[in-house]
Amino acid sequence: MALFLGSRTSGWMDNAVFYDTVGKFGTNEFYGLNNVGQFGRSHKILSDKRFKEADVHHILWKALEDLPQREEDDWLVELIQEDLFGVILSTSIDNFVENACLRGGMKEGRDFDVLNLLRSSNQKLDLRKRKRLTIVKAFGDLESRCYAAAGKELDVAARPMVRAFLSSLLAQEMLMIGYDPVWDRAIEQAFPIRGEAVYYVNEQEPVEDIPLYNILLQRCSKYCVAETNSYKDFLKVLRRSFSQPLPLRMPTPPASSEIAVQEQERKTVFISYCHEDDHFLKELLPHLNVYQKQGLIDVWSDKKIDVGAKWREKIEEALEAASVAILLISKYFLASKFINEVELPRLLEAAKKRGLEIIPIVLSPCVFGDSPLHHFQTINSPDHPVSKSRGANREMIWVNVAKSVKKASQRGAGTSCRNRDWIVS
Repeated sequence: MALFLGSRTSGWMDNAVFYDTVGKFGTNEFYGLNNVGQFGRSHKILSDKRFKEADVHHILWKALEDLPQREEDDWLVELIQEDLFGVILSTSIDNFVENACLRGGMKEGRDFDVLNLLRSSNQKLDLRKRKRLTIVKAFGDLESRCYAAAGKELDVAARPMVRAFLSSLLAQEMLMIGYDPVWDRAIEQAFPIRGEAVYYVNEQEPVEDIPLYNILLQRCSKYCVAETNSYKDFLKVLRRSFSQPLPLRMPTPPASSEIAVQEQERKTVFISYCHEDDHFLKELLPHLNVYQKQGLIDVWSDKKIDVGAKWREKIEEALEAASVAILLISKYFLASKFINEVELPRLLEAAKKRGLEIIPIVLSPCVFGDSPLHHFQTINSPDHPVSKSRGANREMIWVNVAKSVKKASQRGAGTSCRNRDWIVS
């Protein structure tokens, strides 16, 4: 598993000296904000053009000068020495974790490596040959003066090799602690929509207007969110769990009847579409039927509703049971009142709370890019909808849909994507 340490794990978070210094350049409102609010506002203040690069460096440096060693960093080293993490990706530019490793008896070059992405050559951006822990400094480090921070943010898109390297790391199964949507937003340029599960630990849930929100929806993410879930608080709990015989204590197994219900829910694939696009649905279903016959999935569309049945209740039951949703998107889909007011809100909420995976396919030319779904990665490019494809190329789109559904259902088999169910005690 990879560990992501966001800027809220840095020495500037909850730092009175830092807040007092920066707050003098802000408004009186600054001092009425909570810890998270002051941290985010500090970035905005330091990004002001009145601050030169040397000024920002001096403020950051002085705020850490007399900061004592932090016990939470020592707790992290204990977990590192249990081989819990193979790589640590940090957006913090301080060196607290590295110093804690040294205090814990580890030696750089023997027990761990530090990789500053802003200084390393492209040839070094490969972890496959590394046999020890690597601490990857995504935004550089303060001590070397080679870093990106407020007023000098990293443009990941301008560094294709760095972006590709970060994307490969961020696609792994990952424990994500202390992400800050302001200080860490540059990393979102490299965050892949497809990848393994993300365990998101923070004082706040990600806000809906940032790309990370939709990425987490599609990554079978689990949330451990509370005002008390700071880096220190969570590390304390996680460390305590290692005093038990098993490193991570999983929830008490449910009764066999509950397992049967969960298994059935895991396999349900809900198809959301408009009747005007019925012919596209007929093309897709044979590809899904292969996996349905194997018992991997249970495909549901409104065609399963019997004549005379209460159709809305049946749809709501299927929405509740679904673990994967296929969206057949067209101008009719985007204009549908029922889809926009009933189906989509339920699906998006399920994606957020219990890890339902959403798989969109663009059927025909439409304004998908201006729709609320534009953050989602589609199977095919919106510029090349299904209707423009013929023969084998068209069939391959449906094949890719079916394979994506299979992978999504298999991920569901290994984990229960319930909101906040990955919590050590």
